[in-house]
Amino acid sequence: MASTSCTRSSSVPSVVSSVPAVVSAPVVGPCVDTPLIWPGCKDWIVDAVASHIPADATRLIDLFMGSGTVSLKLADRFQTVLMCDVNPDLVDFMRMALDAPETLIAKATPLFSAGMNGGDAYRKQRTLFNQGGRSRTPARFLYLNRHCYGGMIRYNKKGGFNTDAGNRKSSVLQVENIR
Repeated sequence: MASTSCTRSSSVPSVVSSVPAVVSAPVVGPCVDTPLIWPGCKDWIVDAVASHIPADATRLIDLFMGSGTVSLKLADRFQTVLMCDVNPDLVDFMRMALDAPETLIAKATPLFSAGMNGGDAYRKQRTLFNQGGRSRTPARFLYLNRHCYGGMIRYNKKGGFNTDAGNRKSSVLQVENIR
C-alpha cells in the first residue's frame, strides 16, 4: 500500500472531526483490494460512485470507510484520500496497513498459520483482543475479521468484540492486499 501520514484533522468539516481519527493517505502506487471481509462492501458499485466525482477533484473524503474499498479502488485518481470511521480498531488497522504494511504482515502471519482456523483458536484470540492494551492490535483485528461469521464487526456494550466464529475451514492472509 501507499506510504502515508495519519493525523487527526481539525481542518475538515465538523462531521468528520467528530470521529475518533482520520486516516490521511497521500496516494503513491496502484490501487489494491481491501484485505478485510465486509458486509455491505461497495466493491460492486465503485464505478457508479466514481461517475459522480468531478474529474478535476484532487481529494477524496470517505466519511464511512468500512473496508476501505471505495477509497482504495479510487485512490489513484486523487492526490489525497481521507478515510474516516468511528471504529477506532478499524482506523488503527487501516493506519498500520498504510503506514507499516510489512510490520502488519509480520504480526499477522502467525495468526494465519496452521491450527488457527478453528472456533477454539478464534475464541482465544477474541478474548485476548477484548482484554485491550497491547493485545488489541491491528493484526488481531484482521484475524478476527477474516475468521468471524460473515466478516461482521460487532461490539457489546462494554466495547468487546462479540461476533462468533465463522465456519471457514481456513483463511489466508492476503499479503498482496496489504502491501
